Amino acid sequence: MSDQLPVKKTWFQVLYTTLFYTGTIMLLFPLFVNTSNITTILVVAYSVLSLTLGLVATQMYSRMTTKLSELPSVGTTTFLYYLVQFMAPVFLILGLLLYSLYLFIRYRNIINDGFTSDQYYTFSKVSTAFMIIHFIILFNGFSTKEFAEKSMMPAVYNSGIYLTGIINAYLIIIMGYILSSYTTDG
Repeated sequence: MSDQLPVKKTWFQVLYTTLFYTGTIMLLFPLFVNTSNITTILVVAYSVLSLTLGLVATQMYSRMTTKLSELPSVGTTTFLYYLVQFMAPVFLILGLLLYSLYLFIRYRNIINDGFTSDQYYTFSKVSTAFMIIHFIILFNGFSTKEFAEKSMMPAVYNSGIYLTGIINAYLIIIMGYILSSYTTDG
């Protein structure tokens, strides 16, 4: 019989995990359910996920400053190195979320009324699927032993986020181009 106690989560971890599941479930609706007002669901889901990433970034920054306090002296280069090491995957996903959110808000009426190219909707669904993949990779990285011990995401999870992030960035840029260039009045 094992005497190991289950790991307790703080209220902060419960909060951002709950927001993650809420946002992810909301992102599944546009993929599988055909609604007339899709951008409202996407704006709310991306806003919830942006809030989740803000909370995650706060926790990651706290862990980073704890690591930095163990060093004898911290210069600008050391700070930037640790910032990239700890926070770059979160910042990448947050940047993608915020630009997507901007597109959904800016072109809300065009998207909802169907006054854009059909390819936009394909790219949007693929981008939404990649966004879900980002969060799954991120939260799986948080549950690893290495993250618990070193407070850093394992390299394989960082690489997965970077790879899917670059692909998703191309998709979102294409979506923005389609929305700005291929719209009709009716």
